[in-house]
Amino acid sequence: MTDHIKKEKSILKQTSLAMFIIILITLISAELIILNQSYKSLLQSLDKSLVAHTESVLSVIDIDEAGEVIVDFDDSIIREFIEDDNEAYFLIINVEKKSIIISSPTLQGRNIHIPETVFTERIHSPHFWEDTLEGNETRFCAITKTTFPDPDDYSEEVIQKHTRQLIIITGKGLRHLNEEFTQLLILTSSVLGAGLIFLLIMIRAILIYNLKPLKWFKKNVSLISENNLNPLPVPQVNEIKSVGETLNDVILRLRNAFDREKRFSSNVAHELRTPISEIKTLVEVVLKFTDDLSEEEKLIFADIFDSVIMMEIIVANLLILSRIDSNNFTTQGEEFNFVHLIEKICSRYTKYADTRGVLLKQLSIGNPVINADKEMLRIICENLISNAIEYSVEKSSIDINTHFSEDNFTLSIVNETEIITKEDIPLLFERFWRKDETRTSDNNHSGLGLALVKSLADYLKYDIEVKFEENIYFSISISGKSGG
Repeated sequence: MTDHIKKEKSILKQTSLAMFIIILITLISAELIILNQSYKSLLQSLDKSLVAHTESVLSVIDIDEAGEVIVDFDDSIIREFIEDDNEAYFLIINVEKKSIIISSPTLQGRNIHIPETVFTERIHSPHFWEDTLEGNETRFCAITKTTFPDPDDYSEEVIQKHTRQLIIITGKGLRHLNEEFTQLLILTSSVLGAGLIFLLIMIRAILIYNLKPLKWFKKNVSLISENNLNPLPVPQVNEIKSVGETLNDVILRLRNAFDREKRFSSNVAHELRTPISEIKTLVEVVLKFTDDLSEEEKLIFADIFDSVIMMEIIVANLLILSRIDSNNFTTQGEEFNFVHLIEKICSRYTKYADTRGVLLKQLSIGNPVINADKEMLRIICENLISNAIEYSVEKSSIDINTHFSEDNFTLSIVNETEIITKEDIPLLFERFWRKDETRTSDNNHSGLGLALVKSLADYLKYDIEVKFEENIYFSISISGKSGG
């Protein structure tokens, strides 16, 4: 079955990202609204200018007695329609004939697409549209005007005869408007971009400040361990306070459960010492006088004696663990030869190793004289070596290597095993844990050995490292200060 590994989530990162997206969408929307309104405003300003130009052209149109349209431009009006750079145009059309009466010099050789509605609807109010003149976008304004001769100069008959429907069209290129709009776009984008960065910095700073209690609480939670089950200081923040109080309640219950377990183990160990000693004494006496015993009875009493020794070891280990757990354990530093200590332990276990066909090999590098608690190291080494023998493949070897430097020492024990696997490593130091395959009646291990090693190592501030290489070579190393 495939395990789904979930990535850790960060409130700060997620909130910052969410705020960034919200602010970005808001600012983009605001910019679009501003730009749209600005473009409309620029366009309205252009339209007013076109209407003003159209009315200026209208003001200089007249009709003579022959019905000819006369346009009398002065310099102030015609000047803008002469130069191409101004992109300004005008056109006067006779509606009845659909003919051009006059056009600005800037329209020479250029055709304007005039919407049909300008002719059919006879619009007297301004009509606007956009077209392209030789690739340049241009906005046009058309006004339909009924024009007739001056009543002061001509008769009613002449006026009625020569009344004309004229369409006056003026146009202006959108290049300047687009340039203004582009500058406005750059300006608003710069301002909004700077605003976005400023807001994000402020929001992140506010989030960091407001998440300080959570960060502080997380730091305190990380300090919780088997040896540190003190209630946590709870931040006075509504969102965290209830979680902290619940966690403290769990911690107190857990600590009480651990205390009960420690007291129980200690009490049981103390209570068992006396009856175990009595049984041991009785069995020793029986084994001294075996003349009246059959061979079967001798074997039974020998098994009883082995079991009593095993119980003694269990009780002794429980008492040591109990004293360590209650911090009622003292160390006694002394200077000794660590290699000699290991050699004595190996010689004690040589016979047991021979029965399994296991060879103990020692290698030492450096000065083996250290200053440490000899008795504690003896317990650690005995448990590691006996476990290595117990779980090694038959007819294999165990490498017991020691390395000494000026301030540190390292003990490394490597053995070949088919019983322990990588999956067992997290369970190795649990009390009374034993691999199922090893739970047999002739097993001399209680499951406390490695738990005791771990507790002693932690108490002495030694480092323990467990490795499993090539799925067969099991390695356990202990390292620590070699002086003082």
